[in-house]
Amino acid sequence: MGETLEIRSLRIRMSIRTSFVFYPIDSNDFAQILKTKGYIINEIPQSIGPFRLEIPGQLAEKDGNQVILDTNMQILAVDGQNPRAILSIFNELEKIIKEDMRIEYNENVKFYETVVDYHIYTENNPRKMIEDVSKQDEIAEAFTEILKIPVSPFTLRYASKNILPNGPEWIDVRLEPFVKRADKIYSFNLVYRSVDGENVKTILESVEDIIKQLVERIHS
Repeated sequence: MGETLEIRSLRIRMSIRTSFVFYPIDSNDFAQILKTKGYIINEIPQSIGPFRLEIPGQLAEKDGNQVILDTNMQILAVDGQNPRAILSIFNELEKIIKEDMRIEYNENVKFYETVVDYHIYTENNPRKMIEDVSKQDEIAEAFTEILKIPVSPFTLRYASKNILPNGPEWIDVRLEPFVKRADKIYSFNLVYRSVDGENVKTILESVEDIIKQLVERIHS
């Protein structure tokens, strides 16, 4: 019988960033439409000057999920803890922008991005598991020799191959023991962005299955 893992989300975000010369989404208009769709509206930012400079923040809330709008940075995001609920709201927002506000931004997408943080409770010892995975690491041996103190890898971290991290296509995934309880809990962090929104949404939708597969592979 396999190990039972308990996966707890800490923070999840799904966002889109665009590159219009003048951002076409007005906070007041957007908020009024969201209100008719059952969203709870927070304080709407006040426009300043002819270019409608606004202070970014939490524009609305639905089922405990926060809608973040930064018109200056051209970022629309949903924050919460349930990946499928976040995706549902994000897709609804895109539909509202397209159908109710009549704004098409396909050609102005810089990238979609998801950021997730989880804790994974395990019957095994995360510190020992990662140490065993990397026990043949020659770099660790070099560090031990130079520092004169025995060391071993503490983090498994992987990123897009042959791609710089400041581009629109990037994945960065990290699994490590949670420092305060390194013998019981993993910390998992994933950052993924792409100009292809469907790819980002697919990763977010399946993120908990991805986590299970990664941990099970390490423990096998």
